Amino acid sequence: MKRKSADTTAQMSRSQVAAAQAKARAAAFVWPAPPYYEFSDPAAAADGSDCLLVYRDGRKVSGVLLSFFPEALQLRFRADDAADSVSVPFALLFAVQLRRPLEIRRPAVRPDDTAQLYSPAEQQPFAMRLINGTAFQGETVGSVHALCGVFLFPPERGGAVTRWFVPADATDSANIGKPIGEMLVEQNLATPEEVDAALSRQTALRSRRFGEYLTENQIVSPEQLAAALKQQRSQPIQKLGETLVELGYLTESELDAALAVEARDRSIPLGQILADMGVVDAEVVNAVIARKLGIPYISLKSFRIPPELLKRIPAAVAQRFQALPVAEADNALAVAIENPMDMPSSRSCASSSAASCFR
Repeated sequence: MKRKSADTTAQMSRSQVAAAQAKARAAAFVWPAPPYYEFSDPAAAADGSDCLLVYRDGRKVSGVLLSFFPEALQLRFRADDAADSVSVPFALLFAVQLRRPLEIRRPAVRPDDTAQLYSPAEQQPFAMRLINGTAFQGETVGSVHALCGVFLFPPERGGAVTRWFVPADATDSANIGKPIGEMLVEQNLATPEEVDAALSRQTALRSRRFGEYLTENQIVSPEQLAAALKQQRSQPIQKLGETLVELGYLTESELDAALAVEARDRSIPLGQILADMGVVDAEVVNAVIARKLGIPYISLKSFRIPPELLKRIPAAVAQRFQALPVAEADNALAVAIENPMDMPSSRSCASSSAASCFR
C-alpha cells in the first residue's frame, strides 16, 4: 500500500497566519504624535519618506522608512541609492529623523467648563548625551517615552513639527523640560533659597546610609547599630540588615519595611519635597510638572464627569491604572491618568476602549 505523504496543510496554515499577524502588527504601528496633539493629515504622518538614519559608526543615510518594529527593536529602510530594503536594528543607530514637517493640532475635546485646566507649555528644551560622549540639545513639542526609546518633535514654522526617535540604549542621559525648581522660581511659586534647601534635603536623603536611617527613626539604637557593624566587619559579604536580623535586633518583616521606606526616600522627587516642606501646594507642583512635560493637567476636584463616559473604560482597568475618561469628541477619549509617562498603562487604557485615547 502506498504510504501517504505528511499532511502539511495545517502547518502551512499556521505559517500563513503567523505571517499575516506579523504584517498586521507592522501596519498597526503608528508613529506617535506629541502628547495631547494629533497630526492634521494622518496620511502624511504614515509617509516615511525623507528619513535620515544616524548610525553609531558615523554614517548618515537618507532614504525611506518602510516600517518600524518597536517590539523587535528594528526597522525596515531603503536608502535613496539602493534598490532593495534592509532591516536595521536599533542597536546600530543613534537616531531616526523623519524630516518632512507635519502640521499638528489640538484634539477638538471640550472638557467641563467648571474644571480647572492648566495649559501645557508649547515647547520644552531637551538635552541628551549619547553613549559616545556627544551632546546635543534643542526644542521639542512634548515627547513620548517608550521602552524602545524616546520620540521627539522639533518645532518648525507654521505650527508643524519634524519627528525624531532616539533608541533607549543610545543615550547616557536625557533631560527634557526645564528643571522643576527653575520653573517654580520663574513663576514666583518658590524662592531660590527654598529650592536650594529642598535640593539639599533631596541629596541628603539619597546619600543617607541605611544605618543612619534606622537610628534616626529609632528602629534600632546606636548601640545595636554599633554591635551589628562590628560583627559585619568580620563577615564583609553579609549585608547590614541581615546582620541586624541575625542578632535579633530586627525581624525579617521589620527589615523589609525599613528597606522599602529607604528606597522610597531615595527616589522622592524635588516637587514632593517642596510640598512636604509647605513651600508649594502638591496640586501646583503637579501642574508645573505637567507643563514641564508638555501635557495638560486638570484638577478633578471641580470636574463633572458624565456617568455614561465612565463606562467607556472598565472599572477594573481604571482602578488598576488610576485612570479616568474625562471628555470625548470624534470617537476619541481624553483620559486623565496618574502617571502619563507610564506607556504600558496608557496602552492598556486605550485597548480597553473602542475609541482612541489620548492623555
